[in-house]
Amino acid sequence: MDFTWVKTCQTIDTTKIKLRDITIGKVVDLKLNERLDGIEITARLQKNTDELLKIDTEFWVVKPRIGNGGVTGLSTLLSGAYIELSPGVDEETKYEFVGLESPPVTPLGTPGLHITLDSDNQSGLHIGDPIIFRGINVGRVEYVHFNVEERRVYYNAFIESPYDKLVTTNTRFWRINGIEVDLSADGVQIHSGTFETFLAGGVAFDVPANLPKGEVVSKRAYYTIYEDKKDVLLNQFKNAQDFILLFGQSIRGLNPGAPVEY
Repeated sequence: MDFTWVKTCQTIDTTKIKLRDITIGKVVDLKLNERLDGIEITARLQKNTDELLKIDTEFWVVKPRIGNGGVTGLSTLLSGAYIELSPGVDEETKYEFVGLESPPVTPLGTPGLHITLDSDNQSGLHIGDPIIFRGINVGRVEYVHFNVEERRVYYNAFIESPYDKLVTTNTRFWRINGIEVDLSADGVQIHSGTFETFLAGGVAFDVPANLPKGEVVSKRAYYTIYEDKKDVLLNQFKNAQDFILLFGQSIRGLNPGAPVEY
């Protein structure tokens, strides 16, 4: 069985094709494509592997990589790079594919919920950055797109099952960094995330305490990423009244954002 895989990478004709660490084929030929901007690879798979080649089947080169999820592919330092195959679940068979530049963040068929987040914050997220719920890593950022006209960044994210049931119509998302220091009238408050967010940052979500949980989201929904958790609380009220307060004593230590209590 032969199939053509167009991939902008370098390899050799002895490169193996593997599925879950089992060799199921090898590269038999490679050449420059017609546009001379990539490499066209011809590979031969073992018999009875037709069921693996569907429209949504994915291929990528496994090699040492350093990313937000850590260091992967170190075993290839001795054995050499190889091509990993992720079987598709579609019914239609296909024999020509475009290889991925990097491994997929979420394996195909993983149960969970896909959502879209948008932000105009100065600090952006990256593919692989974690989605956190009360300190637990429950998902990842899968794709990043910057809309030039809107000057906003859109992120496709995935929440794994069963944590996807935590995402409701009243859920709010906010940016988290390694360590955040808040100097206010309440004193000094220090918020720290996980070790992973300390290195790369991430996004946390929850339902504000003063709101009902809302209805569970079952299909792709859109949310805005707030700058931090305090920003969520300050912007959850659409109707407000501004006042000018006059004090006859010192207000040293009082800063914008200080709470008004009743």
